[in-house]
Amino acid sequence: MILDAHYHLDPRLESVDRLLAQMQEHRIDRVALIAAPCDPLHFGRAAIAVGKAMRRALAGAAPRLGRILYSSTVRRTGRVSFLGKSSAIYSAPDNDAVELALSAHPDKFVGWVFLNPRAKAPVEEAERRFRHAGWIGVKAHPFWHRYPVAALDEVAALCQQRDKPMLVHLGAGEQRGDFRHLPARFPRLKIVYAHAGIPWYGALWDDALRRENVFVDLSSPYLDQALRHRALRSLGASRCLYGSDGKSSGRGFRPRISIAFTVQTSRRSRRSSGQEAVMDFSESDRVRECRQVVRDFMKKEIYPLEPKSRQEGFAAVLPKLKAARAKAKETGLWAAHLPEEWGGAGFSLTEFAHLSEELGHSPLGHYTFNVQAPDVGNMELLLSHGTAEQKDRWLRPLVRGDIRSCFTMTEPEFAGSNPVWLGTTATKDGNSYVIRGHKWFSSAADGAAFAVCMAVTNPDAAPHQRASMIIVPTDTPGFELVRNISVMGHRGADYQSHAEVMYHGARVPLANRLGEEGAGFQLAQARLGAGRIHHCMRWIGICERAFDILCRHVITRELAPGDLLASRQLVQQWVAESRAEIDAARLLVLHAAWTIEQKGTSEARE
Repeated sequence: MILDAHYHLDPRLESVDRLLAQMQEHRIDRVALIAAPCDPLHFGRAAIAVGKAMRRALAGAAPRLGRILYSSTVRRTGRVSFLGKSSAIYSAPDNDAVELALSAHPDKFVGWVFLNPRAKAPVEEAERRFRHAGWIGVKAHPFWHRYPVAALDEVAALCQQRDKPMLVHLGAGEQRGDFRHLPARFPRLKIVYAHAGIPWYGALWDDALRRENVFVDLSSPYLDQALRHRALRSLGASRCLYGSDGKSSGRGFRPRISIAFTVQTSRRSRRSSGQEAVMDFSESDRVRECRQVVRDFMKKEIYPLEPKSRQEGFAAVLPKLKAARAKAKETGLWAAHLPEEWGGAGFSLTEFAHLSEELGHSPLGHYTFNVQAPDVGNMELLLSHGTAEQKDRWLRPLVRGDIRSCFTMTEPEFAGSNPVWLGTTATKDGNSYVIRGHKWFSSAADGAAFAVCMAVTNPDAAPHQRASMIIVPTDTPGFELVRNISVMGHRGADYQSHAEVMYHGARVPLANRLGEEGAGFQLAQARLGAGRIHHCMRWIGICERAFDILCRHVITRELAPGDLLASRQLVQQWVAESRAEIDAARLLVLHAAWTIEQKGTSEARE
């Protein structure tokens, strides 16, 4: 079933018959209708330009400016305007037109009861409407109706009791935009925040990942394709509903392609939520072709470098690796985990898992194709949570392979298995953070251009909300790479190293923080989720390489003339068990990758 979950029905602009015709044309099975919130809106070129500026500000480096622009569209007089003629906002939207459509076409429409808690008897209105089976939940608009989110408590209590969800369009202020209030007070109430959680986007998404009852819808008009995809990557498809928002003006501001968008994204949802998906994580034709490209490349360019790397260390092969990396870019598989618009190959997590196994046949494989840890995780962090300035300064050169990075979290004084127990602090001093602390086993710090530092910024907060992630250039005064730590007798060098790092009052701008303050643990979980898939498949690649060596040895090693080692039953058992264990491990990891892709990281845990 394809469902448009957010559609304001205004019979003055679009008749029910016309809507049914569009549904049939685009093969939409059902639409969730909402009463019209206002008189028809008026849009001009200036309004569209301001809308784009607002969206960029909210999703980029100036969310406060974006919220100011957002708030400016609603007037105290109860009217809404987008730099043009204003339209009256209905203080009590008329749900009767929607109920007529529900009764006439129960197999095509469901409805959200549009309520204003400041109107007459909102709870009684909800109870009366819920007697009709077509009403699925309540729509509320703290932004346009200008009330605090807490004013919805009585309606929310009823919805939680009746197991009905709420669709909420937030405002920009502290009270009208309090996205934490309802999910915290009503943990069994499913809450859908309209238009990807405008105007709070990243902060709301980070908070949603800590809860089980928060969702967003990706209906326009406030969203563009990049922002919708960003929400999908941040929350997973199972947390995202799809819709077109309906027709809002006589001039057709949202054209018919809005319904086509619902079809496109809903089909993607079906594939990626597991609702109608067939479990299939086999190699596609694209993956098979790419694996063969990598296999041939490794034999020609990478394997010949391994003996010198083993004997003289990683640094000894860097000049030739640099040349190999230049050739790797020509394969089209450079930074394959990133979207094509960022210079990657646009691989899904499952596709990249297959590629990671092939690259894992050599310790030099991932580095050669610029998909090595910790850079791969830092790229994903910057892409999903970095500001525009952070992306320009750090992400773009990382993607090009011009610089490397490291990740400093583990500390010698505290258990590395407990990431909420940290001693490193980042204290605010004016417009800067001053970082003090001790880190070790910071992979690839030797030669890195910057570190992503996990440090406590909110010591009095709850354990999982104390730390933040902060970008620290390694040439910052106070950043000290103490030494490369010996691992199994080898200190390593450059990328293949694990360092001890000290922060002696390193000072960096507040703008270097990634995401919201206190969100470090949540970002770490998001970063490490897909990273575990990368690592596991890399090790399966190593296992395959070892298995090939084993098989070559037993069919060539003679115990006596003509008596091969492979003829021994115990050796045959070792080969068979190894084959079965590697295949089982691969399928388990691919299933995990597929589940994360279909359901999102949170639900995949189940």
